[in-house]
Amino acid sequence: MRSRLQHEHRYMPYFLLTHLLLIIALPAFFTIFGGIWDYLIVLLLGVLVLAAVDYHYAIYLYWTIAFLLYLLKELVVSNITMAWLVIQPNPKIDPGIIGVPLTASTDLEITALAISVVLTPGTLVIELGRDKEGRNILYVHSINVRDPEAFRASIQNGFERMILNITRGAHA
Repeated sequence: MRSRLQHEHRYMPYFLLTHLLLIIALPAFFTIFGGIWDYLIVLLLGVLVLAAVDYHYAIYLYWTIAFLLYLLKELVVSNITMAWLVIQPNPKIDPGIIGVPLTASTDLEITALAISVVLTPGTLVIELGRDKEGRNILYVHSINVRDPEAFRASIQNGFERMILNITRGAHA
């Protein structure tokens, strides 16, 4: 199962690079409507053509966009939460360090997860360790941890699940 997923995703970064190059280069040489419309047309045509070559690219692109939108939502929510904590005269914070067991195993998956967690204000990745069974544990400091289990679940079911959907496919 794992080798099939690796084979399916092997060329996805090259497809994405080709798509980005098409989006940048084609509107510079061929003008249809002018302005941003040419870039949007090339974006859509690129998706259609590359998805026709390999339908996994459409799935890969879908999960990548879904992850970026999820990351943007988490950034906005955490910034509003931090701003609210800052303007309160006596903020009720509950800082703590929580160990989050990971399903992610590759360096790319773990790095993307750690960067995603660090980007959200109020959180900081302290260390990547291992438990007795050899699973990766990501130690995260958060400024406001009321329920450690809910905090773990939010990282595992949020950022980690989205990253695994990109790297391993939606059925990971």
